[in-house]
Amino acid sequence: MNDERFQRLPQVFLEARAADDLECDAAYAALQVTDSFCAQIRNLQELCADRSLKAVHVHGAPDRWGPMEVSTNVATGAGCELVVNARAFYFVSDKYQAFVTAEVSFDDFFEAIRMSDGQPFYFSKHIGSLQDLVEQDADRQEEEDSAGDSFSL
Repeated sequence: MNDERFQRLPQVFLEARAADDLECDAAYAALQVTDSFCAQIRNLQELCADRSLKAVHVHGAPDRWGPMEVSTNVATGAGCELVVNARAFYFVSDKYQAFVTAEVSFDDFFEAIRMSDGQPFYFSKHIGSLQDLVEQDADRQEEEDSAGDSFSL
């Protein structure tokens, strides 16, 4: 296994969509990259190669799905899968509110981490749109959080 160490691991955002509806609103999955996640996907990649498997499906989820409207309907725990094949990985939410992320190649993923210097990274065909969606969602979440802190008598 390639024992790569990254000084400052970034948060990554993966473009996502509803698995059964190509016309759905944009969505994303957010993942804080950790050494253990990197090791897990490398081990699963090697398993696929060693056993000539098309893919390995394991229990796994991103830290959250977004935007807020999606995250309230999609669980990040039970039922979510991390799917790894010989060249890439992606996430699938639970089968009832099925969202799937874009497939991310290992080469692109590890290169992005090396180059990120801890800054967030976006995996999408339309990076600017995904970045705007994530920023708008963060702004809405902040507004909602601050509105919950105030009350009137």
